[in-house]
Amino acid sequence: MLKWIINGLLIYGAYRLFTGLKGGSASKENGKAPEASRDETREGDLVEDPHCGVYIPVEQAVKGPGGELFCSQKCADAYKNSKED
Repeated sequence: MLKWIINGLLIYGAYRLFTGLKGGSASKENGKAPEASRDETREGDLVEDPHCGVYIPVEQAVKGPGGELFCSQKCADAYKNSKED
């Protein structure tokens, strides 16, 4: 039984090593995944509305005047009005 556990751990370690060398998504300098800019978002990605904080799919987001992505036109207008004050 111990032999199976050791072999499983070795296989898992080799897999993790291989996927890490292949160019994993984590940044090496701080250990966090790099943040995608608004231009690099893909379909299916979630973005946070800067006004209300709701996360929504990129394809459903409303683009604001400054290029920000919002959950609705109402939030985009409220954000714009709060910036003008």
